[in-house]
Amino acid sequence: LMYDKFMPMLNYARSKNLGVLFFTNGILLDEEKSKEIIDLGANEIYCSFPAGTSQTYEKVASIQPAETFYKIWDNLKKFMILRSKSGKNEPRLIISHVIHNMNYHELVEMAKMDADIAPDAVRFYLIRLDVMNRFLQLNPEQIEVIKEQVSVVADILRKNKIEFID
Repeated sequence: LMYDKFMPMLNYARSKNLGVLFFTNGILLDEEKSKEIIDLGANEIYCSFPAGTSQTYEKVASIQPAETFYKIWDNLKKFMILRSKSGKNEPRLIISHVIHNMNYHELVEMAKMDADIAPDAVRFYLIRLDVMNRFLQLNPEQIEVIKEQVSVVADILRKNKIEFID
């Protein structure tokens, strides 16, 4: 969404009947861009949202202030409202939560936030480790905390008719 030619590219792809999906952190998915994306007809939007509280968000996304957490939440919620008002079912919004040792304790908070946003689907997955992010590796105790939260998360999402991508 930072690229100034994103919307013309989306428009061109759709004019050629190509499917369009993209990934975002949600910061720039404001009302104006949301309306345009809905009108142009993207198929799916994947939004990475790595925290269940503003405090953890500020730690995980260290270059962003804690308030950005609420901006993203608001952007995603407004996106879903605008899409609903448009009468369209696309683009599907899929929220992705990458789980690691800084946010493993917040899965339930993330699911509650997801329920408020009302995306089409949510996926939680463990971080893929490499040389650059090895410090985020989960230990066995943290994995047990995650296991304890999964059924609660599944219940929250199911009650709110949100697909839980396992």
